Amino acid sequence: MSLSRKDFTPIKALAAGNAGAMNAGIILVRTRKGAKAIEKRFNASIIRSGFAAREVKIMQRCGHRNVCTILGSDLDHYRYGYGSVYMEFCELGSLQMLTEQFARRNVHIPEGFLWKVLWDISLALCYLQTGVNAESSAQNGRAMSRKQKKTGWEEVVHCDIKPANIFLTMRDSTSQYPTVVLGDFGCSVSDSNRHKMLPMMDAFTSCFAPPEAPTYSDASDIYSLALSVHCMALLQPAPSNDRERVRREPLGGSGYSSTLARLMKRTLAMSVKDRPDALYLPYLVWREKQVSKKELGRNYERARVALPNWATE
Repeated sequence: MSLSRKDFTPIKALAAGNAGAMNAGIILVRTRKGAKAIEKRFNASIIRSGFAAREVKIMQRCGHRNVCTILGSDLDHYRYGYGSVYMEFCELGSLQMLTEQFARRNVHIPEGFLWKVLWDISLALCYLQTGVNAESSAQNGRAMSRKQKKTGWEEVVHCDIKPANIFLTMRDSTSQYPTVVLGDFGCSVSDSNRHKMLPMMDAFTSCFAPPEAPTYSDASDIYSLALSVHCMALLQPAPSNDRERVRREPLGGSGYSSTLARLMKRTLAMSVKDRPDALYLPYLVWREKQVSKKELGRNYERARVALPNWATE
């Protein structure tokens, strides 16, 4: 059952208004049952434009472990001066926060966790395109096809993938690493509203945008995901403007496997046609991860060491 404003009590502000181009503040709240949740507020102009309703509609259609869960919404801004969408709370923070923790200590993030991020978000992106969970298909050596798309499903492109919009939680974690969750669908578009996208193209984060922006394709989110992993590997808050250098040295000189570097170069291809699309990506990531195990050999266990406790403090 969808919850409403009366079901949540504010605890504290996590970000002020305009922290993101599509929000008027991020608030930590508590449900009546005592669970923590996140309230994202929209100002009146965003609600009147229809962008807030579009974000809520897209999230309401989604039901995947690697996509942020919506708990409820209230877009009636007349009483409070703002509207709200309520979402699950990912207690371990974002990839941006995790990268900052590693950067402070100048310690490289384990390769195993980089593969975990690629795997979980590849499943999320494939789901947004098809409405189908590709996990078992990929693990059995099969890439998804358009024929497998859920009947009536509208394809979704996120359009603002970056470390700050990718979150971590131990909810439903099936490995030593946290579950990686894609959130903040403020810039996302579906098939029915791609033509309305241009008026809000100043909302996405330009340094993580693909070369083809503001035009987006099924492979655009893959480029932004790769840039996010690139920043994690280099312990940087944002990628360099020299995109050719980023592609040439996607993992820097950090000692990660050549298999991971090759995958990164492919996903960072400047041309859309040279990148894997969202349907092929889970299969590709799973396959290449198995190849990396053979490459690393005895060093594999060291590459997949658990995250230290301070990484998600």
